Amino acid sequence: MDQEYPEYTPVVHLHEGYRAWVYDTTTSKDYFTGNTEVNWQYRLWVGDGKIKIAPQEDLKIDMDSPAMPECIEQQCQSESRYRKQTYLNAFGYKLTDTPRGTRWDILLKVAVPYLGARKVIKTVVDLIYGRSRSIEKNLNAIFEWSHDLDKLIRYYGFNPDIIDQYLLQYILNTKQKLKKHDIEMDVSVADVQDVYRVREEEKRRKEQEK
Repeated sequence: MDQEYPEYTPVVHLHEGYRAWVYDTTTSKDYFTGNTEVNWQYRLWVGDGKIKIAPQEDLKIDMDSPAMPECIEQQCQSESRYRKQTYLNAFGYKLTDTPRGTRWDILLKVAVPYLGARKVIKTVVDLIYGRSRSIEKNLNAIFEWSHDLDKLIRYYGFNPDIIDQYLLQYILNTKQKLKKHDIEMDVSVADVQDVYRVREEEKRRKEQEK
């Protein structure tokens, strides 16, 4: 079973009713709940320093949930995004002394043919989310990366073969976080939510037709 929910995805438990945010996954079966036949389950932050474990089939997206509270995010935010050099850097993608047109050429003509559009888009989202813990300090960088992200999204048009449901949710999580700080770019939170809802409805329709 593939992992559908990236970290910080708001979810609600279908049977127990609690609301939580995805932290990561665990393979420690001693803590599994529900279906224990799969080899991993989600670790979920439910607030007050508490963690619950649940299989993917017992969860659904909590579309009415606010973004993850800062007090929780500060505990589980990965520092790896700050330390590693991205593949895009190796292709010359950088903000310093690089105008938007040049960055776009690097993304579209160099990075995408080599890495694939999905990996390029996800890496740009990583850059934005990784710096979003210090919004004021990184405001200009976040604006520029967000501009590039939205241009990629518009160019590929939410193609599900590129922006799959996992990446779509990751983009939504990131944009919801920025919106809390009154940062909303060309592709809005509502735009992403609309695409997500349409896909979920189509998924349910296909399941009912089986």
